[in-house]
Amino acid sequence: METYFEGRFVGRKDELRDLQAAWYKKLKLFGIFGMRSVGTSRLAKEFLVSVSDQYDELVYVNLKETNDISGMYVNICAQMAIAVESHPNDVKSWESMLVYTVSTRTKKYVFFFDNGEYFIENANTHDPLQHLCIALIKQNNVNVILTSTTKFQLERLRHIYHVCELQPLKPTETSELLRAEAPGLDYGEYMDPIVELSEGLPLLILMITSELRGDGGILTPKDMTQLLTEYRLKVLSREFYPEEERVADVYRLFINRLSPVLQRRFSELDYIPGTFTAEEARSLLDYPTEAVVKDQVLVPKLRRHFITYDPANRRFNIQGILRESLKTFFALRHIPEIRKRFCQTFTEVMTSISRRFTSQEYASALVDFAFEQPNLQKLLLEIRYTTQDTYTFFIRMATESTEFIELYLAGFLQ
Repeated sequence: METYFEGRFVGRKDELRDLQAAWYKKLKLFGIFGMRSVGTSRLAKEFLVSVSDQYDELVYVNLKETNDISGMYVNICAQMAIAVESHPNDVKSWESMLVYTVSTRTKKYVFFFDNGEYFIENANTHDPLQHLCIALIKQNNVNVILTSTTKFQLERLRHIYHVCELQPLKPTETSELLRAEAPGLDYGEYMDPIVELSEGLPLLILMITSELRGDGGILTPKDMTQLLTEYRLKVLSREFYPEEERVADVYRLFINRLSPVLQRRFSELDYIPGTFTAEEARSLLDYPTEAVVKDQVLVPKLRRHFITYDPANRRFNIQGILRESLKTFFALRHIPEIRKRFCQTFTEVMTSISRRFTSQEYASALVDFAFEQPNLQKLLLEIRYTTQDTYTFFIRMATESTEFIELYLAGFLQ
């Protein structure tokens, strides 16, 4: 279960406490989900250490390194010293044999399925894995832990299923890990920029501190801030690191797991530089209704942790490192058409906000503007690419929103 870059465990106090509380409430299944390299596997390990006196044997299965269901069962049987000379003929027979063996033993088992997305996203392995998990947790002497970038939907088991949606580290936790992994280093005024550029993702943090420690500390925090600002993917993906730890490769392969259609939609959504609403996504992607774009694009991406959702403000976003990877490895096609839809979408947003700024709806307009500012700034930049398809949008802005632009976006235009 070790990786080349595995640093000290910091933060995650609330998540660890909730997992432990669920364990002592006798919940049986624990799902830990989050985007690639956010630390799901590491949290699971720390959780298991904290309850290690509550079980007798851990069966660890890395589904990333398992080719198929039969390979998974052979792995499990080897760990449990179950003879498999006569291989069962079908998946159900494997499951029955394993469950029967567990039920006849007095040991308390924990089955830890790591990197679950490799089976959850595969039509041939999703159901067999699900059936096995359900069969195992029906045994009195078994708990199951599953980590994955894709959420395992088992709503009917919610009374015994604890779900942990793991977010990036908080800024204070990021600072703590940066200091722990580069002890004695004075970050000075560059701590906050490095914290921001690491995005609370443990892999990025550990790669950054490795660079700062390497070569006798020739790279200073100032140097690192400049390099991360201009060449983050390249700096954190040097060829002498293991391929599975290079940031560029990790996130390129993560995005590659999407279907071609969802990859294309992901790149198109990235054309919006800031956060966005479901209606803005619908308009940009040219879907007929919000319900359809949610069902076919936004919810699948949320379940796979490719986008985030802020329920308080009902807005979606794409993590910065994923945006960089999209721009680097996934070319956006049909740019003129996407540009046209972007201009159309945010002209509507611009005129709506500017109208409300001079009305009794000023407060709501101010809130919307705070979110939409980066999107509106990009909209004004699109003037450089004005064509017959888009000039009407800029004419409309000039007619209806000139005062608003001069008051609130003038600094950007200088």
